[in-house]
Amino acid sequence: MTRWNKGAAVALLALTLGGAGCATRETATHETATLAGDWTTVQVLREGKVDPALSGHRIRFDGDHFAITRDGKTIFGGRVAFDPGASPPEIDFDQVESKTLAGTWKGIYALKGDRLVICDNAYAMEKPRPRRFEDCSAPGYVLFRFKRAK
Repeated sequence: MTRWNKGAAVALLALTLGGAGCATRETATHETATLAGDWTTVQVLREGKVDPALSGHRIRFDGDHFAITRDGKTIFGGRVAFDPGASPPEIDFDQVESKTLAGTWKGIYALKGDRLVICDNAYAMEKPRPRRFEDCSAPGYVLFRFKRAK
């Protein structure tokens, strides 16, 4: 039977957790690079219903920054963080560039080729992060379907 002293056990735990953290950062960095660029709205559902007022939005990811524009004007922006290792993958928007809907929007996303789906709680930030895309028809949630801009 192998005996571990407390120092060796702590060192092994630190190496293990440090390695896991690096893998997560690398995965998030890869996701940031994959999502970089401009995305155009294909469909927007607010509380499960089509919301024409939100159509025409574009989102741009540039490193850890996002900007949502309409007709060339920035309407929301701030920092964005991804957790592609979560199931489903998670996205957080720290919207600080506008007083409207200022705060942290917690969401989930799915990326398949040049299509991106995001559901978040921007209209009711006190609500929890959606756990499934089916949750996005509840009050306070908005679901965006995007295609990569050419």
